Amino acid sequence: MAARWNSVDIARRYGRLTNYSGNFTLTNRKIADGRNKNEKLVERMIPESNTITYLMITLWSGIIAAVMVDTTIAQNISVFPDWVRDAAQWISRSTDPLFVIPLIAGAFVVQLALRAVGFASRHDLIKELLIQAIAAIGVATLLKTIIGRARPSHSAMDPFNFQPFMAQDMFASCPSAQATLAAAIGFSFAMRFPSARMPILMAAAAVCLSRVLVGEHWSSDVVFGWALGWYISSMHRRSNA
Repeated sequence: MAARWNSVDIARRYGRLTNYSGNFTLTNRKIADGRNKNEKLVERMIPESNTITYLMITLWSGIIAAVMVDTTIAQNISVFPDWVRDAAQWISRSTDPLFVIPLIAGAFVVQLALRAVGFASRHDLIKELLIQAIAAIGVATLLKTIIGRARPSHSAMDPFNFQPFMAQDMFASCPSAQATLAAAIGFSFAMRFPSARMPILMAAAAVCLSRVLVGEHWSSDVVFGWALGWYISSMHRRSNA
């Protein structure tokens, strides 16, 4: 028997369809709003071209301010408890570039092998990390050689002991390559996972602080390295946008 459709049935069904359509639209809108929020968080960490001059001024102002307290901080490291300095030593050793870069390179090779047999996605995060890590260490090492600043342990607590182009480890304090690497990787993760950016950046900052607490760098060295790593990560992200 053919079903009869009266005006009441039609109105009810139309109302349900309208509600379903409205809920579907609202859900899509929430998803889009979430994506836009994450994109805005990422954009805040990437410098616009017309703000680079102001950022450089801020950078150098921060470095100059850090230099003014370099000696004070270096002389008072001993006031920290032993467990703090032990933790800093562990963090410093476990994030050494000679360990981190081969680790990332190995992960990249494994990813390529898995991708070749169809067991890995086309995700390029590891590739981005490897490129930024190499760039960070390369730029930091070049600047170390040019600047030639003595490390705290080899300068009799004189932050103004410079021997440019010495190409010796004792005169390779500025900038901190480990801080540059930590910042580059940290900001890369923070821009990829903006909802977790605070713990990621705090972990990167802990690496920078550890280099000061173990006496390998002045505080201004890690400030310089942090800014340099952020800049490298931001420029890499912008070039691939």
